[in-house]
Amino acid sequence: LSDGYCPIVGRKPIRNDDMNIRIPLFVTLLLGRVPSSASSSAPASATSSSTTATTPKWLDSISDEILNKYKELAKEKHVQAVQTALDHYPTDTVQMSEDMLQQNKEFLSKLKFHKFKINAFGSLPDYHEELGTAPVFVTRPETPLFTKGECQDVINMAESYYKDQGEWPKLPSGQYYIQGFWIKDVPQVRQWFTEMCRARLFPLLQQQFPDFVDDIDDLVVDQAYLFKYIPEPGLRTEIHTDAGCLSFTFALNPKEDYEGGGTWVEGLECVDADNASFEGETIEMTAGQCTVRPGGIRHAGNPLTKGTRYIVGGFCMSKKRVETVRQLLSSENKEGLEVAIKLNPSFDGAYPNVAHHYENEKKMEKSIQVLQDCLTLANPKSTTASYYLGTVYYKRGMYEQAKECMRTCLDVDPTDGDSMGTLAQIHAMLGEMKQEHELYKTIVSTPGVSKRILSNAYCNLGNEEDNVKMEMEYYQKSLMYEPSNLAALQSLGSVYASLQQWENAMTCYRRALDLSSNDNEVLTLLYRVATRQLQNESSGEQQMSREAMMERLGELMGKSNLDRLLALRKT
Repeated sequence: LSDGYCPIVGRKPIRNDDMNIRIPLFVTLLLGRVPSSASSSAPASATSSSTTATTPKWLDSISDEILNKYKELAKEKHVQAVQTALDHYPTDTVQMSEDMLQQNKEFLSKLKFHKFKINAFGSLPDYHEELGTAPVFVTRPETPLFTKGECQDVINMAESYYKDQGEWPKLPSGQYYIQGFWIKDVPQVRQWFTEMCRARLFPLLQQQFPDFVDDIDDLVVDQAYLFKYIPEPGLRTEIHTDAGCLSFTFALNPKEDYEGGGTWVEGLECVDADNASFEGETIEMTAGQCTVRPGGIRHAGNPLTKGTRYIVGGFCMSKKRVETVRQLLSSENKEGLEVAIKLNPSFDGAYPNVAHHYENEKKMEKSIQVLQDCLTLANPKSTTASYYLGTVYYKRGMYEQAKECMRTCLDVDPTDGDSMGTLAQIHAMLGEMKQEHELYKTIVSTPGVSKRILSNAYCNLGNEEDNVKMEMEYYQKSLMYEPSNLAALQSLGSVYASLQQWENAMTCYRRALDLSSNDNEVLTLLYRVATRQLQNESSGEQQMSREAMMERLGELMGKSNLDRLLALRKT
């Protein structure tokens, strides 16, 4: 047992070689990221005419025959999607009298709007000519689309339904979840929503997007949801686009009910000269207000910090306008995604998925080429492509290139926790400790960052801290956000050991071994503090027999841990 009395060390910083690679998926398509050196040209604004992009050379193998095959497949999927939409929300069966139609027409004519343009790179996946120049519209508070009473009725219907069900369900949103439900699943809300689509939403969309909507009979609701935002998990949703040519959001409760929230929109610029209520790139609404916009605009939901926020949102599609590129984005095979790029090379959504296919095929050089082409040919501000490429550079030890990728991610979205965390790791690898420390401080003060990133940041702040009390607090905060953080458990155990708090140290090490039983470093640390505790217990007493000592050591370490240590010593 003599080596059990060696000095006990073991602080462990987190160095993430397994970076969290974000690949865009169908329905919520993660978009965005780019090395700032990729392009210095002005944005191809969504408020300007569609720009043409050069087709990547690696798509030369996509023949007209292959294109036509996938166009037909997309058409079939579109027809199925329209039928499913009508099954879920039978808007074509809603009957309205002439008087009601006239009342709705007069109601819509009195609506006033805040108008925004989008100053961002790239294009929409489909119908850019019809929608790419279209602004984002938000009804003004003095002319809401719904009354406060109507909004409260919807909230009451939802709360009553889930009071009987037990609790609200949780819907996935990228890496996270949000409390909410698909409106089709709650009968009372579904009936109200279906009627309001026919009476108000569809006429509003026709009025604001006349180049795309010829007749309200052409519209169907692809998906619709009601979200109940609360401070837990308190995360910002990832940057994404919606699964439909047109998107809508209704606010159901007053802004006074909560703090935080709102929708961040990339490149959002208000064009109202008298509008001082919108700051930066965030849209905030109060009860009854509605936002309508092209679905292909990149956006994210800001985290709530206090209270509860209810919203209705969803996506609409046209019966007669096939969204070919969007339908192909759900392709599980690489060829379908490549066709999507060939049909619209200026839309960046499919490139990262194609790159991921090549990575799975062990063709990393081809994967890198696809990501670089995305940034060069489609969208030099594609955050997903840039983040993905940055992680590839990091793993190859190309830290300066990786740094540029992450910096561009943060140019687009300064609150991006993944990019901040990865950039901090890059600074560490380059020996830039001051910049690394500053980033960790920024991470822990940024609302909406994931618990995983927060846990890692606090752990590494602890490793940099000279004050033992502060160091311990950092590790405890790290474990508060992620109790299974092995590095934080090991480091906290070593702090306790340095203070000769052997029992607390053993608790941390044993928890770490419960999570990762093959960690020989932690096993050795546990053995060392256990022997220190054993020495304290036997101090001044008659020397323990070997059998009693081994039995007590097994109690302190856990018998399975002691058995594994002895087996290792034999080998």
